[in-house]
Amino acid sequence: MHAFILLWWCGLLVTSVVGGNNETDRLALLEFKAKITDDPLQVLSSWNSRIHFCQWQGVACAHRHQRVTMLNLRSSKLVGSISPHVGNLSFLKYLVLENNSFHNEIPSEIDRLRRLQDLYLANNTISGKIPRNLSHCTNLNLIDFGYNLLDGEIPATLGTLSKLQYVHFVKNNLIGSIPPSIGNLSSLEVFAAAYNNLGGSIPTSFGQLTKLTYFGVAVNRFSGRIPPSIFNLSSLKDFDVGVNQIQGHLPSDIGITLPNIEDISISSNQFTGPIPVSISNASNLWSLQLSENKFSGKVPSLEKLYRVKISLMAANELGNGGANDLSFLCSLTNFTYLTILEIFSNNFGGELPKCIANFSTTLISLRLNNNKISGNIPTGIGNLTNLEVLDMGNNKLSGHIPFEIGKLYKLQFLALSQNNFFGNMPSSLGNLTLLIGLYLGKNNLQGSIPLSLGNFQKVNVLYLAYNNLSGTMSSLVNSLSFSPYYIDLSGNKFTGVLPTELGNLINLEHLDISKNMLFGKIPTSLGSCVKLEYLAMRSNFFQGVIPSSLESLRGLQVLDLSKNNFSGNIPKFLESFIYLQLLNLSYNDFDGEVPTNGVFKNISATVIKGNGKLCGGMPKFHLPVCKTNKYKKRKLTPSLKLIISISSSLLGVTLVMLFLLLRTLKRKRRESILSNSRNLLLNVSYRSLLKATDAFSTTNLIGVGSFGSVYRGILDQDGHKVAVKVLNLLQHGASKSFIAECEALRNIRHRNLVKVLTACSGVDYQGHDFKALVYEFMTNGNLDGWLHPISRRNEVPEEQTNLNFLQRLNIAIDVANALEYLHHCCHSPIVHCDLKPSNVLLDDEMIGHVGDFGLARFLHEATQECFTNQSSSIGLKGTVGYAPPEYGMGNEVSTFGDIYSYGILLLEMFTGKRPTDNIFKDDLNLHDFVRGALPEQVINIVDPIILLEREDMETRTTDTHIQNRIGCPKILECLILIFGIGVSCSMESPRERMNISDVVAQLHLIRDKLLRTRRHRGRLQLTENQYSNAKIIDDPLQVMSSWNDNIHFCQWKGVTCGRRHQRVIILDLPSSKLVGSLSPHVGNLSFLKNLTLQNNSFHNEIPSKIDRLRRLHILPSFGNLSSLEVFSVAFNNLGGSIPTSFGQLTKLTLFSVVSNRLSRTIPPSIFNLSSLQNFDVGRNQIQGHLPLDIGITPQNIKFLSISANQFTGPIPISISNASNLWNIPNGIGNLTNLETLDMSNNKLSGNIPFEIGKLQKLQYLALSQNNFFGNIPCSLGNLTLLIDFIPLSLGMCQNMIILNLAENMMFGEIPASIGSCVKLEILAMRSNFFQGVIPSSLESLRGLQVLDLSKNNFSGNIPKFLESFIFLQLLNLSYNDFEGEVRTNGVFKNTSATVIKGNGKLCGGMPKFHLPVCKYNKSKKRKLTPSLKLIISILFGLLGLTLVMLFLLLRTLKRKRRESILITNAFSTTNLIGVGSFGSMYRGILDQDSCKVVVKVLNLLHHGASKSFIAECEALQNIRHRNLVKVLTTCLGVDYQGHDFKALVYEFMTNGNLDGWLHRVSRRNEVPKEKMNLNLLQQLNIAIDVAHALEYLHHHCHTQIVHCDLKPSNVLLDDEMIGHVGDFGLARFLREATQECFTNQSSSIGLRGTIGYTPPEYGMGNEVSIYGDIYSYGILLLEMFTEKRSTDNIFKDNLNRYDFVTRALPEQVSDIVDPIILWESEDMETRRNDTHIQNRIECPKILECLILIFGIGVSCCMESPRERMNIGDVLAQLHLIREKLLRTRIR
Repeated sequence: MHAFILLWWCGLLVTSVVGGNNETDRLALLEFKAKITDDPLQVLSSWNSRIHFCQWQGVACAHRHQRVTMLNLRSSKLVGSISPHVGNLSFLKYLVLENNSFHNEIPSEIDRLRRLQDLYLANNTISGKIPRNLSHCTNLNLIDFGYNLLDGEIPATLGTLSKLQYVHFVKNNLIGSIPPSIGNLSSLEVFAAAYNNLGGSIPTSFGQLTKLTYFGVAVNRFSGRIPPSIFNLSSLKDFDVGVNQIQGHLPSDIGITLPNIEDISISSNQFTGPIPVSISNASNLWSLQLSENKFSGKVPSLEKLYRVKISLMAANELGNGGANDLSFLCSLTNFTYLTILEIFSNNFGGELPKCIANFSTTLISLRLNNNKISGNIPTGIGNLTNLEVLDMGNNKLSGHIPFEIGKLYKLQFLALSQNNFFGNMPSSLGNLTLLIGLYLGKNNLQGSIPLSLGNFQKVNVLYLAYNNLSGTMSSLVNSLSFSPYYIDLSGNKFTGVLPTELGNLINLEHLDISKNMLFGKIPTSLGSCVKLEYLAMRSNFFQGVIPSSLESLRGLQVLDLSKNNFSGNIPKFLESFIYLQLLNLSYNDFDGEVPTNGVFKNISATVIKGNGKLCGGMPKFHLPVCKTNKYKKRKLTPSLKLIISISSSLLGVTLVMLFLLLRTLKRKRRESILSNSRNLLLNVSYRSLLKATDAFSTTNLIGVGSFGSVYRGILDQDGHKVAVKVLNLLQHGASKSFIAECEALRNIRHRNLVKVLTACSGVDYQGHDFKALVYEFMTNGNLDGWLHPISRRNEVPEEQTNLNFLQRLNIAIDVANALEYLHHCCHSPIVHCDLKPSNVLLDDEMIGHVGDFGLARFLHEATQECFTNQSSSIGLKGTVGYAPPEYGMGNEVSTFGDIYSYGILLLEMFTGKRPTDNIFKDDLNLHDFVRGALPEQVINIVDPIILLEREDMETRTTDTHIQNRIGCPKILECLILIFGIGVSCSMESPRERMNISDVVAQLHLIRDKLLRTRRHRGRLQLTENQYSNAKIIDDPLQVMSSWNDNIHFCQWKGVTCGRRHQRVIILDLPSSKLVGSLSPHVGNLSFLKNLTLQNNSFHNEIPSKIDRLRRLHILPSFGNLSSLEVFSVAFNNLGGSIPTSFGQLTKLTLFSVVSNRLSRTIPPSIFNLSSLQNFDVGRNQIQGHLPLDIGITPQNIKFLSISANQFTGPIPISISNASNLWNIPNGIGNLTNLETLDMSNNKLSGNIPFEIGKLQKLQYLALSQNNFFGNIPCSLGNLTLLIDFIPLSLGMCQNMIILNLAENMMFGEIPASIGSCVKLEILAMRSNFFQGVIPSSLESLRGLQVLDLSKNNFSGNIPKFLESFIFLQLLNLSYNDFEGEVRTNGVFKNTSATVIKGNGKLCGGMPKFHLPVCKYNKSKKRKLTPSLKLIISILFGLLGLTLVMLFLLLRTLKRKRRESILITNAFSTTNLIGVGSFGSMYRGILDQDSCKVVVKVLNLLHHGASKSFIAECEALQNIRHRNLVKVLTTCLGVDYQGHDFKALVYEFMTNGNLDGWLHRVSRRNEVPKEKMNLNLLQQLNIAIDVAHALEYLHHHCHTQIVHCDLKPSNVLLDDEMIGHVGDFGLARFLREATQECFTNQSSSIGLRGTIGYTPPEYGMGNEVSIYGDIYSYGILLLEMFTEKRSTDNIFKDNLNRYDFVTRALPEQVSDIVDPIILWESEDMETRRNDTHIQNRIECPKILECLILIFGIGVSCCMESPRERMNIGDVLAQLHLIREKLLRTRIR
């Protein structure tokens, strides 16, 4: 009985336990389901309480205990992560989750599954590492983790799983090596780890795996040798180690030790030695892949491998060029399954064996190209009926192309080029109807092209060039039933005319029929081939004119019609061919005028020589001027010419002086109107704006407002896109709006305000007043067009008009930043008064800019005129719907009105509803609409576009569940907060509205929260881009080792993110030796601007998804990369010109763009890059000439290559100064052993270099048929051994017989030293520009037979000694300016041997010359005529007027200097305030308004002072802030002594500088001593003022500005003790491609800044950065509260201020604080004598504030720049400290 009861209780207990465990399984499955975020197939819909979990889909349970033993959800399209609760399924044996979208890591709890046998997780997106504790699953037979994103190493603990048979890790991101412990898995049959990043060597322990059948580790980084023991694994069937770096050779007995081997793949490694003979014994082999190694020797017989399908042995060193190299091919006839055979790119020689005809008919691809194979193609080749690719190009094959090749009906690619085939093309080729490419060029084929080629249906390429083919083109063209895109028939013997049917080839892009014997005219039908890009017809016999139908060939890039018989005029339509890069019309019979536009401007791209009837054109063509009828003019006497010249000169000088005077007066007037601020604005006129906007065309109209219209345009000055706002002056208030906008934009500078470029105020062509403002053009229009795209569909492409959530938030922050600046950071608060979406403009980066200040108003400024205008609608100050309600009641404008408008704008941005929407009626407005929905019904009011976003906010989904469409509860929370801000800003009562500074802070917090939810997504995009599907297969430099979860992806190597949105903007991985392909996921980096992957080993195609990168910049943005050292884009197809911005890359050492399509000239600024060492622009179409100082400016140049371009002009002499050059000689004069120098028949020009005279061994010098000009260098007289010289100079060339300098462009006089060439017989100098008289030294040239000086500018008398030249057979002096009497003896007697025509001043001579008789009467003195007297009177009058104008101009220029002297009392020392590095500061009073000012006079003798002046002007032009010193005007001129004078005039700061208050001794004379103590609150306020100024400079300017010299003496204090940062002499602009970067010497010891305040990195030569200013600010902050300078005597022995303060924190702060602060009373204004320090500080709260302030100072001056605080955080902390301090004092 007791036994029964005990048994009963045990049964109950077991039932209870089992039941409880069943519940555990059910709960674990439900937890698994909870982690699934998407189940499109509804696989888990059955997982509910209605049925038992064992019946749920994919779940299988054991029959006995109803526990889950299998979870099979293969290919269910599930999305989510694997729940850790899966570890509670303790009876699970099979976990099958492959082919889904699981992500995140494999849960470590999986190790609890002790019964698990099969684990399938392949083909998901699982990341993280393989769990090390997986070894606890001791029953595992199979692990399949393939096709995931796993990283880390393979755990060595897997070696303990003794039952493991199958391991599959293919296509992950695994690193490290294979653990040797894997060799302990005695049951292992399959090990697959291909496509990872594994390295090291293959463990020798794998030789112990006797059951291993598959070993695959392809595409990794394995090196070393394969362990020999692996080749003894007789069970091995598949061995794949391709694409690694494995070395060694294959064992000689491999075919014996691996009897079961089926696949050997070792391609793309470094194997050497021969292919083992024993390989033939591996009779089960079906794939043998040995390509891309270094195998050598003879290929053994492979006759036993009858199962082989793929045999790849290409790109090795097999064969030795011998006769028997290809004998192994006959052994392949047994390969009954052979489909691919590739042995190309080896050293195989010998004849092609006939046995290839016996290959299996299964063969698809046969590639034998790039070898040394000879012989004929066997006729049996036709047996290979399934062949698709046959490539035998670039060999030594000969004979006829077999007719039987036409039996290969499936052939698609036939390449037999570059061989020695002869005979006719077989007509059977026409049977290859599937052929795509036919390459038979560069052989010796003859006969006509068979008509059967017309049967081709798909051929795209027909390459038959350079054979001996003949016949007519008609037969070929007429037979073609298709249109190839590439036909090359050049270098043959085709005859006849071009058929009109040529126009039917509408797909033709490339047609080359050069070097044939074609004739006739160009058929007009050729104009139908509108896709033609290349048309070459040179060296034929074509004639006639170029038909007008060719005008339709607008895409032509090359047109070569040279060496034919074309005639007529050159068509003018060729000017409009904008893509034309080469136009060759040379050696024809064209006539008429050469056009001067389009390609004809580029003389290096246009060749027209050999056409004798042409005229006109560009001057450099050197063509005669086209003849026109001219009336004859009476010659003026020399005296009259002189008087007229002087009169014209004086008149010109007078006009210039008058212009300068008027301009100076006008400038002074403008300076008084615009407060003399130094604005470097563009000068534009009505005419330039009319041209820029195409006469204000409606096609350029962007929008119409109340006061005018806005047009887009392009300015001529720099091709810059602009927006031009033209005021409608008939509209009441438009003029006031113009003045208000000018005034506002003059006083404000902020990165989120529209930047005005210039203004125009004048008259139009009808004499009406004209006023316009020119702004920067905003590429993306205005915000209204994006929020409501229907109304702006013509402006922005429709697919781009949806803003995502983050973009809207960023724009809202931009607008808030702009308002905060206007309200709180300007010298006078500015109210915009018309804030609405159409006034928010978006640039190409979608950054918001507030514009339209036509209604703006200044507040609380006594000296400023208050500009107010009518509103834009219904008399309100603003726009209906956005104007605050108090304006409607007549209240004054205030900053609260802008905040109301901002609130409405914010609500509109996120609801998508205008405030004037039709739904807002019956007292419902946008404010109440949103307020009523908060917070539960936010989803109902949010813009549907936002709802349709995915979680990454870039793509959309059609999910009908709104909550899913928003993507994340965090986003919903952000929306609620944003709507709350909008509601708070649009409250009816102004005082209830939020402060704009609080709005900015709240929006920044919301964005940070949003970005945290998105950063993981951003990291996944990068990870997918680089590693998905193992796209990077080799990273030898470990460049991407930092790409992991340990650091934020924005800090990964090569990755740069934007400051605002933390999205990737730069991916820079050049020269990293990366191997792989470019992932399509790169298209998901939607903010990417620069993608730099050059000089790597990327392969495959550029992914098409790269088109998503809409922000990706083009080449000119490279000019922004100030640190760029190497730029190489060689061997591409880039076009256009080299950007001028490259001239800013001061660190550039290598510039290579060889083999592209670049044109135009090289920007001159590139040649000023002194760092440049390698410069290669060869093989382009670049024009221009080399600068004269090229050997001086790039002083480090080592490699200079400009070959194969269109450069003109001389080789600069300065090239010899480039002493580092190693590809061009240091100077032609250094070649001292040169005997022959021939540069004739080129286009060389310029002067003959003087250095040629150093070549003293020179015997032959030929420079004829060039364009040399200038004087013949006298140094050529040193060439005493010269025998023949064309042309040469002079001197001691005693052996010279012929000197021919004819038909060049030389000028100057004949050197007298030429008389030393006494053996000279022929001297020809015709057709140059020589001048002067014939020197008497030529009298020694008694042996002259020919003297030809015609067609020059020689003058004077003909020398008498020429009569004595008895050997002279030809004397040609025609067409010069000789004068006087012609001789009558010697050669002058022979009128047929003497030519003197074209010299109008000659007389006398032989009668047959028909010259006038010489006159010997003296001329009588003639009286002055009345007209001559009048001219002389006018002359003297103009001279007097010129002197008066000159006096007035000088007086005006000196006036500014005198004004400066007057206001400073002649720069009296009593007015001297201080002396700095670059000048002195004086106080003064302006006459105009008795305003106190400070005048900074630059000491221009100091090096760097001028640059400091420019830098300060540039900085002060671009910045406006209440905490920056305000510049009033500048002075640039000369002083009374005529010296240069530069000065800056600032607002006078009553309380001097901060240094005078901190260190009273040094400034006691300036401020009364009793006022020189700053209390704690004042110092804190000044610190906040300086921080505000720095934040503005660093983050709110259009370009980041670094001050570089922040110190107490540069912080000035006004009468309200407000701090102003001044002295921008060392300021520097960062990251601005179009802005000159102003850098100057430092103020002490060459550093950028002042000793003690300069950050340590500047002393090490680092570039300036905003972190440097933060360091200086930290030092300033510590100095303010310790009263100790950085150079104080206590700071020695390695003690600095940083250590001084750090050691005292926090306990000993009272020991280091300024004693003045210690003695403050509770109100911090009077002192007490209490000796207890704690009491003196008065309050523990104040001590706490001091500790916090010192902490900030210490954090700012950390040694490492990246560890320093952000200035924004500094500002926030100081505001909190001030609030805490004020609360303490209020109590």
